[in-house]
Amino acid sequence: MRFNVKLFTVSILGAFTAVGQTASPGTSQTNSALVSLARASAGHNSLLYNGSEYVYTSHGKVGTPFFQTDSFVRGSVVYHQIPYHNVLMAYDIEDDVVVIRDFDNKYNITLVSEKLDSFSLLNRNFVKLLKDSSADSPPTGFYELVVAGKAMFYRKAIKQLQASRTEDKMQYTQYDRFYILNNGKYFFVDSRKSLLSALGGNGDEMNRFLRKNNLNFKKRPMETIVVATNQYNQSTSR
Repeated sequence: MRFNVKLFTVSILGAFTAVGQTASPGTSQTNSALVSLARASAGHNSLLYNGSEYVYTSHGKVGTPFFQTDSFVRGSVVYHQIPYHNVLMAYDIEDDVVVIRDFDNKYNITLVSEKLDSFSLLNRNFVKLLKDSSADSPPTGFYELVVAGKAMFYRKAIKQLQASRTEDKMQYTQYDRFYILNNGKYFFVDSRKSLLSALGGNGDEMNRFLRKNNLNFKKRPMETIVVATNQYNQSTSR
């Protein structure tokens, strides 16, 4: 599947109205995109439809760059500091961009990341983090907020194209990076030791808790961080 490239920018004001049926980010029609969207803006005004056309080709690739599904699903965004709900959208985690359908459900639009504060889809909440000067600060981008509390647990899902060992194609491989924000400081968590450090360094007590619950960081890092962070938040709130 291949897309024609045509860039457009539309700046329009007003309130959001829901778009049409679910589609795939891999299906895009590109006839006079700028004119079509400009006409649509006259009756369907919204800052939401402000961005460039999203173009993606799946030719020669195994898998997709999208989060969990390559179909548009309904979610919500906070864009230009305005909340919009029931938006047909997809999340390209290779390029770290959110893609929506235009009002007439003809084109795929990449939202301007600098204007996008947060979004939710597939019962997951994502927020934009900005890199600061600390050593373990996550790079600027969108992160899933997995656990909220005194200690905040963020997950960064990443997809990259790599050469396939079995096919003459490039293949998408996904991996995760984990961060905890505690007492105003970010911690990059990639081991049991760094997890304990992020959660206050009370190693003996937390180690006993992890052993009691049969949590192995190497085998189940995501589950281990979630359970440990929730336990920490509960114990510190007493």
